[in-house]
Amino acid sequence: MSNIRTVLITLLIFAVSATVEAATLTTIHSFAGSPHDGNTPSASVALGPGGVLYGTTYYGGVGNCGAVFSLTPPTTAGDAWTRSLYSFPGNGPDGSCIGGANPVAGLTVAREGMVLYGSTQAGGNCTNGGTIFELRPPMAPASAWAESVLLNVCGTGGYLGGPDSSPVVGNGGVLYATTRGVYLVSGSVFSLTPPASPGESWSQTVLHTFAGGRDGTQPNGAALGSGGQLYGTTETGGASGCYGDFDGCGILYSLTPPKSNGAPWVETILHNFDDRIGDGTSPIGPVLIGTGGALYGTTEAGAGGSVGNYCNEGCGSIFSLIPPGASGEGEFTVLYQFTGALNGDGAVPSGGLTAFNGVLYGTTQWGGVPGCFDGQGCGTIFSLAPPASPGGSWTETVLYRFTGGANGSSPNGSLAVDSHGVLYGTTYEGGAFNEGTVFSFTP
Repeated sequence: MSNIRTVLITLLIFAVSATVEAATLTTIHSFAGSPHDGNTPSASVALGPGGVLYGTTYYGGVGNCGAVFSLTPPTTAGDAWTRSLYSFPGNGPDGSCIGGANPVAGLTVAREGMVLYGSTQAGGNCTNGGTIFELRPPMAPASAWAESVLLNVCGTGGYLGGPDSSPVVGNGGVLYATTRGVYLVSGSVFSLTPPASPGESWSQTVLHTFAGGRDGTQPNGAALGSGGQLYGTTETGGASGCYGDFDGCGILYSLTPPKSNGAPWVETILHNFDDRIGDGTSPIGPVLIGTGGALYGTTEAGAGGSVGNYCNEGCGSIFSLIPPGASGEGEFTVLYQFTGALNGDGAVPSGGLTAFNGVLYGTTQWGGVPGCFDGQGCGTIFSLAPPASPGGSWTETVLYRFTGGANGSSPNGSLAVDSHGVLYGTTYEGGAFNEGTVFSFTP
């Protein structure tokens, strides 16, 4: 009997040890900064063919206008990843970044990794209005990256403020993107249609200009549904006041394409966030479209919890809307409220969500282990698992707590996931040079 107990205990210890060892964070790259590397990655990485990672840095590169990087996995486990870098050129007459500057969003991989699409928040030739660009990565070690600016974001009428989200690719190679808006301009959703002949200009169409107030303002990136609808959130605006004023807590909306050419797209407000009833406030990042058309997303504030002055308006939440339907308002549910407890929960989710085998994954900028941001925590990686039976609670698990230093701090953006369930992401700070990192995490 004692031998059986010994075997069982040994197996249990082995299983626990295997679980601990399997949950591993690896720093793939520590950014070193300008001029030979990027620094301050502010968004997610995109996973391309062959496991190549593509991403952006807000600063860095030769002209310090920002950069795009690729990281190619090694052929032998344990060897270093191979980094390649494209610097946005500071080649304007006054050293300005006319090829774009300060990409704050990630990239979209298209055509089997042969083309990348992205946006810059500033730069271009329209008084720093930003750009939408196409980038072709090098196909051979000695070849160069090739950038084409598809759109210089100019003027007002919904454009001012620059794009700060990744374009999404629809049928026929049409791109959909948003502009942030600034001051009295509330932002827009627009499309870019590729030309009929190579070398000609792309055709831009404004699909919706947000009117502010109840219509929302400061849109985040849009997600493309199976029926051609676009879904997204605005960080502010809507029907309810927040923070003691009338700015609004944000909205969740859809845009439905017209049935005939030339007709307008139809906006439907699916939900008005109202933190007075525990909804959360300031939705951030793109929504995730799940099974059956369910929408999942995060708010960076509201819905309870407090970590000093860093989330005194609440620590953020995860929500779902299932499904929106044709009637407008759907079934909105707050799946989880972050508490911000140090050595425990995270605070302020920093982007959208990623799904793998029915489980949601994401990051928080703060919370977790004390030591960053005046002791408010260095950020976390978390999972949110659905209930075992309908009507039950979702289960949040902190998978990793960043400690600052070499392993990075303040993770940013959504996580990418490969076919084996390995997660990839970036940290805004930390690493060997304190310029940010790219990491992999095996749950």
